[in-house]
Amino acid sequence: MKKYLYLPAIIILIFFAVTVNAQKEVNSNVTLSVEGSAKINNENVAKAREEAIQNALEKAILETGSSLSELSVNDENFQLIKRIIVQEPDKYIAYYKITQESRQEQEFNVKANVVVASAVLKNDLHKMGFLHNNLNNKNKVMVFLA
Repeated sequence: MKKYLYLPAIIILIFFAVTVNAQKEVNSNVTLSVEGSAKINNENVAKAREEAIQNALEKAILETGSSLSELSVNDENFQLIKRIIVQEPDKYIAYYKITQESRQEQEFNVKANVVVASAVLKNDLHKMGFLHNNLNNKNKVMVFLA
């Protein structure tokens, strides 16, 4: 009885191919050095510092998004991307390190090394339609089971 079960399994294995998507860029990150600034209102330096850091993180995300989508940051189509991805900066930032802080008269400035999770950003840009299907075609592998 068992030999009759093996025959259909062998036929299926010989005549069917399975397509597997290869995950080539599982851990791809981009490291950038960026500057951020914010105005100091009512002598609230702590709030200005946080806003300057957020400004630097947003610049890193936008710069990475611009390079992935091949659109200029000043491009009209990129403004839609900007509005969407800047709402969730923590989603795209792997980590960051403040390398320099300075205070001008009414402005707080920071310099930071920011690591952007480009695979997550690339996936979201693809879902939004700003990256085309050429991503899927280059990472496909045909596996034949025999």
